[in-house]
Amino acid sequence: MLLIKSSISHRKEREYIFEVIFKHFLGLDYTIKYDDRKDICIELLNQSEICMPDILFNMSNNKWLTKESLPKQPLKLWNVRDKLRDCNLVSMEIPIIYGDFQILSQNSPKKNVYYIPLDIFGSVFFMLSRYEELVKHERDKHNRFSAASSLAFQEDFLDRPIVDEYVEILYCLFRFLLGKEIERKYWIGRTEITCDIDNLYDPASTSLLSTSKSFVGDILKRRDFKLGFKRILNYPFSKLGIKKFDPYFTFNWYMNLCERYNKKITFFVLTENTSPFDGDYDIYHKKFLRLLKEIYIRGHNIGLHGSYESYMSYEMLKKQRERLVSALNKAGVPITPRGIRQHYLRWDSSETPSILEKVGFSYDSTGGYADHVGFRYGTSRPFPLWDWKEGKKLSIMEKPLIVMEGTIVDGKYMGLGYSEKTLHIISLLHKRALMYGGNFVILWHNSRLAMEKERNFFKNLISILK
Repeated sequence: MLLIKSSISHRKEREYIFEVIFKHFLGLDYTIKYDDRKDICIELLNQSEICMPDILFNMSNNKWLTKESLPKQPLKLWNVRDKLRDCNLVSMEIPIIYGDFQILSQNSPKKNVYYIPLDIFGSVFFMLSRYEELVKHERDKHNRFSAASSLAFQEDFLDRPIVDEYVEILYCLFRFLLGKEIERKYWIGRTEITCDIDNLYDPASTSLLSTSKSFVGDILKRRDFKLGFKRILNYPFSKLGIKKFDPYFTFNWYMNLCERYNKKITFFVLTENTSPFDGDYDIYHKKFLRLLKEIYIRGHNIGLHGSYESYMSYEMLKKQRERLVSALNKAGVPITPRGIRQHYLRWDSSETPSILEKVGFSYDSTGGYADHVGFRYGTSRPFPLWDWKEGKKLSIMEKPLIVMEGTIVDGKYMGLGYSEKTLHIISLLHKRALMYGGNFVILWHNSRLAMEKERNFFKNLISILK
């Protein structure tokens, strides 16, 4: 049993992060003792202690959720090589989100007390609650908080699961002070392939003019003759309701490939068109109902893809979930959708989590940036979301999205194309997610398997995502 000695300020936030770190991530029992203090100490069974600065949660109320409370940049680095050389970290140079090196000089070394300059609890809360997204108000044209605005991107640790590293440091200190292994929760990492069905069919097939334009682009720009002729062939057949040649209807190929590597896909389905950015397909059409049934029979998963305008609307999401349940019933699929991902990764950290829980979802998987791949929450492990409105832990879990293919490939974002560098970055993030037993969640749209080079790249990628 661990004893946490802590100040009582921001008690709800402290108790949330204590529970996430000790119970959820580490699986260790603890009690809390509140008193008037400026640091946080953890007393171990042998009565040795780990003490650290208490920065974020000791902010005065007039500084809380203001720019003055944000970490001071550039961040300082803590070299843990001497004491924690056997700790499983991405690098021994640890960025300190909140902390104070003065704690090392202000406290004389004691036999049973180990001081560290990192405010682990405030820093982890900062990342998991998305604290900075409530303080910084810059947004992109889709009203999204971008990676470029984030501390992790600006301080070059977006590619590190920094929360998992902080938790690992804490556990390594427990072992160091106790002189033995302690039993903690064991996480088994896995790869999760997901697909947002934004467009069921190729939008170019709506008219002869758009088909012709796409055909010219396939031949001259994309240099994909097979796709071009497939698109031309698709036009007359699509008018007859035959989608056999549609380049976006890649589901059978997609599932066949993933099943070959024992991977299941979660398909997130749009059920309502609320803006020009939403796809436009009928979930009650018999062909789509057959697809839902096939997905289910083959053991893959189905969730809701909340429409473009829905991320701030309980009424919209409730209706869209009900529509998906209705379509599943019509298809003879006896499941209730548990998961959701918001279209365009639109998200408001102060509103969306509580709305999703109220609608009845068990987990969300929106948690990635549109403009850069990496660890938006600083972890790849599922964790309970924080409710900023009520100041409490929610029961809905976040399964962070680490990679979306368009983010790393497209010119408007990282612009790396289907290159060796893209493969290297995805592989690196995959390795770092699994090294802490997290889930490597990747999004690959069915519409991004139309070209031969897209399919070849994806086949190569999935063969290495063990």
